[in-house]
This record gives sequence, structure tokens and C-alpha cells, in this order.
Amino acid sequence: MRFLLKCAQTGDLGGLRACIRENYSDNSWSTCFNSKSGDSVPILAARFGHLPILRFLSDEIGAEFLFDHRNFDGKTLLHEAAHFGHHECVEFLLSKGADVDSIKRADWTPLMLSCTKSNLDVVRMLVDHGASTRLVNKDGWNGFHIACREGHSEIVSFLLEQDEDLWKSVSKNGRTPLHTAALHGCADVVRLLLTRCRFDIDVADSCGNTPLMDAARGGHISVLRILVEHGARIDAEDKLGRRCLHIAAESGRQAALSCLIQEYNVDINTPSRVGQTALHYAAKEGHAALVSHLMRNGSDVEKIDRNHRAALHLASGGQHSECVELILLQSTVDKPDINGSTARSLARNSQVISVFDTFS
Repeated sequence: MRFLLKCAQTGDLGGLRACIRENYSDNSWSTCFNSKSGDSVPILAARFGHLPILRFLSDEIGAEFLFDHRNFDGKTLLHEAAHFGHHECVEFLLSKGADVDSIKRADWTPLMLSCTKSNLDVVRMLVDHGASTRLVNKDGWNGFHIACREGHSEIVSFLLEQDEDLWKSVSKNGRTPLHTAALHGCADVVRLLLTRCRFDIDVADSCGNTPLMDAARGGHISVLRILVEHGARIDAEDKLGRRCLHIAAESGRQAALSCLIQEYNVDINTPSRVGQTALHYAAKEGHAALVSHLMRNGSDVEKIDRNHRAALHLASGGQHSECVELILLQSTVDKPDINGSTARSLARNSQVISVFDTFS
């Protein structure tokens, strides 16, 4: 069995043919598969693009039986060939009657998998053979969303030519293709979408995130600038009352945060709905370099949120010793919060306690 699987993977048609005809006269070879992945001889041949082996196997057992093969992820031969861009294998499988919209685990189709790669020829072939551009996976993503995520502008453009309303598709958590492209820093796709589609630039997902917030979260300066140039609101809030400034700080994106402050005049001490500043969010997540940067550029170390907690409370509660030390170097003020807890009382980690002891 191992020899058969190896031949399928390496494309050794001679070795495969000889092994089958010498040892598997009853076609029992077709039941051989990797016990961990479920990969069979046909699956491997399709994944690695070995067309001669696929032709041979089809002649041996017939295409109808060939298409019964799936691995433990539910991938068919067409899923594998499409995913890895094997144009000739895709063409052969489709000519033999492969289901163009077959579904693997998590509801992915061959078209969706092909959209993860920059292979327009395969995408075009699948669509020409009737692949649905509207089918979605378990998260509500279709191939268009996926192409936007990967930054494949040629595929995005092609799919829009097939269905000009694809841009309106929304995932189960309310995310649009524009959100997806912004989060992953796909500047060319963002420009294309804003040029060819009629997006509400401040469209929010189910958590209140706008594409601009996603650009800030990912630290993608070029995308952030494009969105602002197209009118995106810098002061928009998500459902937790956070703005782009706070999201950039929480994500540790110093360049994005600096861009907002220096290029768009965002106040470094702007509070969120709960009264927390960028310094609060950076301290809570333990982004020491960003905490230092914020304090050097005018963050109010003693500013408190609606629970009367300063950034020191959040750094201590998160057991971030380096952030605690940086803050204490600038201010040792430690007033109790709304529950009567000081920042020092929130320390549990021995390193954090040691830092407080050093400044006592």
C-alpha cells in the first residue's frame, strides 16, 4: 500500500501500473488509503497534478468509481486539483463528469479552494462548467470573499464580470468582501471594490467593525489611507464603543496608530465609550513597546476609565510586568478603582509584584 501511495504522489506511473497489475488484480488497490488523512491513490494523483495517472486509473476502474474517492476532509479529486491549480487535471476531471460543486467538510467547493490561489485559468474553467459563485461555506463565505481575502484582484474582477452583485454578499457575522480585503491588507482589491462596487464605506459587521477598523487592526497603513480618502469615518465606534485608535492600540499596531495621530490629527487621549484611551488598551494587552511610544507622545498616564481604572490597573491586572514598570517610571500614582482595588492589589505574578516593590 505504501508503495502505491508513493507512486501516486511522485507520479511514477510505471511503478503504479506494475504494482496494481501484479498484486491487485481484483481492483482492491482502490481501497488503499492513508490511515491518518484518508488520502487514496486517486486523491494523491489529483493533488500533485499527475494527469497520466488519473487517465490510467479512470481506464482501470471507470470515472464513476474514481469520483467516489474522498479523504477524511471530504475532498474529492476535483477539490484537490482545483486547490493546487492543476489546470489539465481539472479539465480532465470535468470532462469525465466530476461534480463541479461538490462539497467538502466545512462546505467548501472546488471553486472556493481555487480562489485561495492565484490561478485565474482554473477559476475560469470551473465557472465555465457551471460552478456556482453564490454557494457559501459554513461561515457564509463564497469564492468572491475568499479571493478578496487573498488579494487576487484578477479573480475578483473576473467574478464580478460573471455576477455584478457578488459584492453584496455578506458572511454569517455580517462581514463584507471589503471588510475581508481591508483586514488582510489587500490594497489593490480594496481599490477595485471601491471603484466598481457601491459599498457603504462605513458598513459595519455584527460586532460593529468597519473596514477602516479592520485595516487598523491589521496594521495596514496603505489600506487605511485609501479608505479615509474615500470618506471612511475615523471616529466611528464598534459595539464596544472603540474607535480605530483604540483598536490599533489593542492590536499593537504602532504604525497605524501613529498614522491616525500624525496624519489625521486624532487626539491620542481620545476615550472610548467606557472611558479607556489607547494607553489603556495597549497596557491591557501587554504591548510594552507601544505603551512606551504612547507615553513619549503625550498619553495621559493618570487618565481613568468609567471604573476609575488607569492604564496601570490594566497592566497589573494583565500581569504585564514590563508595562507596569514603564508606567511607574512616569507616574507612581495608584488610586483605588470603583471597587476599591489599587493596581498593586491586582498583581499576582511574582515579577509584577517585584516591580511594585522596587517603586515602593
